[in-house]
Amino acid sequence: AGKWGGEIIRLEEQGLALFNFGDRDATVWLRDEKPYTDLMEGSGADAGRLYVPAHGFRWLLHRF
Repeated sequence: AGKWGGEIIRLEEQGLALFNFGDRDATVWLRDEKPYTDLMEGSGADAGRLYVPAHGFRWLLHRF
């Protein structure tokens, strides 16, 4: 049974939120090759290299 009562916990989604509080646009490089969906635009996003505008944000979702 163990600590979790023998339950199997399965991760089905992974969210990624990036915020740029600076005055300049930013490019963020992550060591992540999973395909993500940009939740604001509904399009695919490459988490390996992301553009985040000044005072902006990116909300991304990966479904396993």
